[in-house]
Amino acid sequence: MGTKVGCAKRVCFASRSQTSVPATGNSKRSSWFSILLWSALLLLMAGMLFFLSAELSEVFKEAIEYYNDSKQHHGIREWAAFYGSVIMAGSAWLPLYLVFKICEKKLVDAGVRSTQ
Repeated sequence: MGTKVGCAKRVCFASRSQTSVPATGNSKRSSWFSILLWSALLLLMAGMLFFLSAELSEVFKEAIEYYNDSKQHHGIREWAAFYGSVIMAGSAWLPLYLVFKICEKKLVDAGVRSTQ
């Protein structure tokens, strides 16, 4: 019978990966189109992340220096505005980073499929 490594609920995962679909001309074309699509989206997300970090780095550097100054007293409204801006910047950064990582994974998967 063999070993049961990688098997769950009597369905062996190894048997799924061993089956192959014959490559046709359309699947090759769609895989190259998929590679181009995910590459373009990956470059777009990388550009947006770069410009977001380039624009916000100086602003947040100045804000952190301002709030770390022990000679000045900051009211609760100023702290709320600071934390609100940090949360908004993080909310803008996180989806871009997640889409970037998804595009990266899809691009690698499409590249692997095209070489098989």
